[in-house]
Amino acid sequence: MKFKFLPTNLAIAVAIALTARVSAHSNSLSITEKLHLTEELHETSGLVCHADQIFTINDSGNAPAVFSLNETGKIVDKIQLAVPNIDWEAIDADDAYLYIADTGNNHGNRQRVQVHKWNRQSGEVSSVSIAYKDNRFDRNIPYQHDYDVEAMVVHNGQLLLFTKSWRSGVANVYQVDVEEKQQVVTPIANIDGLPGVVTGAAWDSQRNVFLLVGYSGNALTGYTPYLAQISEQYKVQYTSALSGLSQVEAICIRADGEIWITQEGSRTQPSKLIKLSLPSL
Repeated sequence: MKFKFLPTNLAIAVAIALTARVSAHSNSLSITEKLHLTEELHETSGLVCHADQIFTINDSGNAPAVFSLNETGKIVDKIQLAVPNIDWEAIDADDAYLYIADTGNNHGNRQRVQVHKWNRQSGEVSSVSIAYKDNRFDRNIPYQHDYDVEAMVVHNGQLLLFTKSWRSGVANVYQVDVEEKQQVVTPIANIDGLPGVVTGAAWDSQRNVFLLVGYSGNALTGYTPYLAQISEQYKVQYTSALSGLSQVEAICIRADGEIWITQEGSRTQPSKLIKLSLPSL
């Protein structure tokens, strides 16, 4: 997600509004390792750990490619997809598919967004086209609407999309049928009390909770990133600041329980892969 076209006064207003919602409940996390990613992943925007494999993607303005990483964050494979990268923002997987969410919508002017399905056996790509009910895409104000999505989770055979919700600060959750090629979706739940916008999500099958990452602030005022634990009923259970980090964009959970997150690069620092552990709750 980029702030290239965000006017100064609007950036400050957004930052103040988001910072005001920072949660008071927080505990410390343990960051175990920080690894610099290659310049080719400067705008990393999604991350998935599945079956001992790690995949990441870049967002808008980059090639439509999925990168496979090793444990040191080095690229070991690159998969080119025959679909455009309008604004890829999230990736997840099951045994059959990789799902790539082309759902970035900072300016609010997209009538439809897409999730691409890459068949892991055949290499074929198909797409699901999604419209949000009640989205007035022709009237939305950039960075002041609730129809921007940068987080996606595969859960119980369905895709769940979590909105950034610039305007309200309450993340909406949409459920997407991966078999229906065109659909209009309405929120199935909302999450109130998050410390900022949502940029990444993962399902923790060991704890049976969702882990979300995001931030308050922006490139102009600085970022305050966070991690939140959310119940299966979409209630905030725990939040923690991610001290020493910046524009956190994605999260995944390995089979061994280790949590990995990525941070998008900026003019002052490279993109990073960060490994961390949660405190006992």
